[in-house]
Amino acid sequence: MESDHKCNLESDHNMRTDALATTSPLMTKALLQFLVDAYAHHTAPTLFPDAPPIGKGIGLAFGLFAMQRMSEYVGVY
Repeated sequence: MESDHKCNLESDHNMRTDALATTSPLMTKALLQFLVDAYAHHTAPTLFPDAPPIGKGIGLAFGLFAMQRMSEYVGVY
């Protein structure tokens, strides 16, 4: 009975690690797209009049940082 519980915890652990590993590149892609949009607005504001909000970029950066730390923590423990 205890081995079943241990197996379920291990399965949850693997699922969390896999989820973080899968979504981290998506977060990186969103952050890079934000940077491209901000740079395009900075270099040619007449062609790209809508600048992305800075809060979005900060949120993406902190979110990516948190995901990397959680992935490291879950992977170690």
